[in-house]
Amino acid sequence: MPGKTVLIVGNLSARAEIYAAHLERAGHVICHIASGAQALARLSEGAQFGAVLWGMRLADGDGLALLRAHPDLLRRQRVIVAVPADAAARGAEAMRLGAFDFLIKPMAAKRLITLVEAAIQAGPAPLDNTLPAYALPAMSLGQSPAMVALRRQLANVAASRAGVLITGEAGSGKEHCASEIHHASGRGDRPFVAVHCASQPEAQLDAELFGHTSGHGIERPGAIQNAHLGTLFLNEVCDLPPNLQLRLLRFLQTYTVDQPSALRTIDVDVRVLCSTSRDPAQMVAQGRLRADLLERLDVIRLAMPPLRQRREDAAMLAQTFLDRFAAEEGKRFAPLGPQHIAAIEGYDWPGNLRELRSVLRRAVLMHAGGELPLRCLPARHAERPDGAAGMGVTGMGGEPCGDPERLARAMAGMTLDEIERIAIEAAIETAGGSLPAAARALGVSPSTLYRKRDRWINEALTG
Repeated sequence: MPGKTVLIVGNLSARAEIYAAHLERAGHVICHIASGAQALARLSEGAQFGAVLWGMRLADGDGLALLRAHPDLLRRQRVIVAVPADAAARGAEAMRLGAFDFLIKPMAAKRLITLVEAAIQAGPAPLDNTLPAYALPAMSLGQSPAMVALRRQLANVAASRAGVLITGEAGSGKEHCASEIHHASGRGDRPFVAVHCASQPEAQLDAELFGHTSGHGIERPGAIQNAHLGTLFLNEVCDLPPNLQLRLLRFLQTYTVDQPSALRTIDVDVRVLCSTSRDPAQMVAQGRLRADLLERLDVIRLAMPPLRQRREDAAMLAQTFLDRFAAEEGKRFAPLGPQHIAAIEGYDWPGNLRELRSVLRRAVLMHAGGELPLRCLPARHAERPDGAAGMGVTGMGGEPCGDPERLARAMAGMTLDEIERIAIEAAIETAGGSLPAAARALGVSPSTLYRKRDRWINEALTG
């Protein structure tokens, strides 16, 4: 019964015997080998195990060194690495080599059993754990050489349980990248829950992540619990407040959360993906990010290139946005022509995909259809003597904000709600996605923007 048999490789210590006892009580058959060489010999003979629990301190040497020297083992078996509490970086390296996951010692029995059973359920490791680039849709990210290379990376990491840190400029598409990883993984039909760490007060972010009890005594689970069996995406994770960094680290060590009422602890099976537009190493050096938390999150790092480094994708993405927003508004627009494409590819897009999306959304809102006016698209910086470029700086329709009559003509036929939404989205875009900063710029309270954002989201979900 290889599917239920677990191989434990490590010193025959009392702790190892405890782990074996936990697994036996859960219905597993245990095979225990102290020596790495003996384990490799047993595996080379064709022995198959549902999961392998691999220690770092073996009777004949360093466990991680043996994994480095025998990558074929990680291609043939589901290996879970057990590391001391002060050696999380070694567990992260093992996952980069191809390990299924790693556990911090001393391990909680529930976490050990849950992870072993997840490895067994995943089945035998594929002989070749790489996936073709087309495993992720080209149109969703782009077809430039930079994005073809990134899609291949995404496809390769999708099948892993490893944490991924996605770096890149604000608005470059990091959340979309995380969503593609989720949908290409075995968790694709489960929840994808995104939390924006830079746009909320600490108390509100704590409640969103870990849950809270409402004023009526109703327990509301947090994003971590809501992402059970799926993926939790933490956008701008480097901006987490220190107290929440510690709470997140404790969760990543145990994969359990307390109910808001603290009556019981709940086991959570979730993959954590993160993003940041900052330099993580610099944040650690400045004391603003815990080094031990970064070790857990930064197992695999992916870099999202800015739009100016893949200009050939911009026009294709612009057409995608134009078609999508036109369909949402019940309008019809002609395909983008050569002049549109030249304008789009000739602009640097400092706001990246977020800016491109906002420009097309506003253009669709402001025009009835047909051929999109060229003035809706931003011009090169050099073509504007004041350095202003595009609708994010000039008025709607590309005309200067300082001319009230032109601005009024651009807004003709729009409802007040549409005008307000354009102004709010532009302020959020300028503030790099921070709702509190956008609220300060608009002279309103952050709660006003949160309330309006929630209303727009609900309207979109209910059609």
